[in-house]
Amino acid sequence: MLAEALHFMRDQIGVNISNHEHGTAGPQFAIKFIGIAGIPGAGKSTLASMIQTALGGAEVVAILPMDGWHIPLAKLRESQGERGVYWRGAPETFDESGFVKRLSEIRKTTCLLTKSDKMKIADNQVEKVDCSDLDSAEQGFLWPSFDHAIGDPDFNARVKISPQQGTRLVLVEGLYVLHFAEAVEHLDGAIALHRRLSIDEAVERLKERNKCIPGYSPQEIERRCDDVDRGNAQIALKSIDHALLESSSNQNKNIKLPILAL
Repeated sequence: MLAEALHFMRDQIGVNISNHEHGTAGPQFAIKFIGIAGIPGAGKSTLASMIQTALGGAEVVAILPMDGWHIPLAKLRESQGERGVYWRGAPETFDESGFVKRLSEIRKTTCLLTKSDKMKIADNQVEKVDCSDLDSAEQGFLWPSFDHAIGDPDFNARVKISPQQGTRLVLVEGLYVLHFAEAVEHLDGAIALHRRLSIDEAVERLKERNKCIPGYSPQEIERRCDDVDRGNAQIALKSIDHALLESSSNQNKNIKLPILAL
């Protein structure tokens, strides 16, 4: 799985996967943004960590998980009621607009910091970004993580992404990476963990894993997994199937996203 992913990123996306020494990538290399999608338990975060380790660690490969974009419980309860809380994990219980906006801001900022794009700033060819984000390349961009201890996002979390310091790849991983169409526009390619795990297998694993969630009996957890998580997995898989179909079609060759199905 790892070898296939590395070859795909090198041959289809143009990721420089050689020379792992810290700081050697430099700003002359445009940072590539690659999505990793799959149903629950398919191995999205595992593959992201494997790629990060193989290419030299967090200074070379940054990981942006979608989990931190869950709508906070209090806000979800206020806007969608208890039904929204019960269905948490469905696409509508994520802050899609916030996720897409932040991904776009990070991409634009890192693009400005490459040598080739710095010249475009003077010519006003690149849309202006918040100057504070230019500083964020050094101290880390704000990107929420999910704090399982409290069951809510941590909006103070940061991820270090700096072409000057050697970052050359950003992995965006999550259930709905290919479902949120506007997010796809900010990707150079994607890896789809396609049917490595059946939906039935994924749901059974979740029934065990989710028994630690407070406020539910084991029976309620099982019922919720069948109701909520099965539906979410089906949505994620459908978006992957659609993206693969689009990628392999003969139409829109100039805009279709390179996708590796694993």
